[in-house]
Amino acid sequence: MKDAATAVLVAEDFEELTVVTCDKRNEDGEVSWYLIKALLTERKEAIFQTVSGPKIDIQTESGVREFSEFWAPIRASSFFSGRPVPVRDDSWVGRSIRGVQVMLWADKQSTKVQAVWPIERIEERDEHAKKAAPPLNPISRETGKAAVFEISLLDRGQSNVQLWDETREKLVQAGEEVFKIISSPLDS
Repeated sequence: MKDAATAVLVAEDFEELTVVTCDKRNEDGEVSWYLIKALLTERKEAIFQTVSGPKIDIQTESGVREFSEFWAPIRASSFFSGRPVPVRDDSWVGRSIRGVQVMLWADKQSTKVQAVWPIERIEERDEHAKKAAPPLNPISRETGKAAVFEISLLDRGQSNVQLWDETREKLVQAGEEVFKIISSPLDS
């Protein structure tokens, strides 16, 4: 896949984390990623359904894209560096390790750090949550397909422009700490 322009993954079903990761890669990457769900009918006919793929971006002016000013310094020179974040998707940035996504979140009124595991790895999430508390005091929860721990940081977010530098610093510090905890091996 060295010079591929398109990547396709076909399966019976996809984890929520896989769909989120695919969507994020389509925003940030040069390769068009597709998740295709394959269903078999009673008559043994295959039906294929697109679960995720590149979004068609219709713009009135060619090549004009707005990028988030909030995330720009973080994406330019931090542990969470990467491609600029489009304004339309500027609630979070993330980084993955061994199938776990660490995400920095900043909406208009709050900031938090989340770590997301596939639901079948809930015990691993619990062990890492123990290592994080205190001082981070994560709150654990589950969705249908993911085991999450979340650390609330500030009761302010992107709407407080005058405090962006401090907000970004706290987000990156907490995100790096979570990443370090998840990177370290669990005691057997």
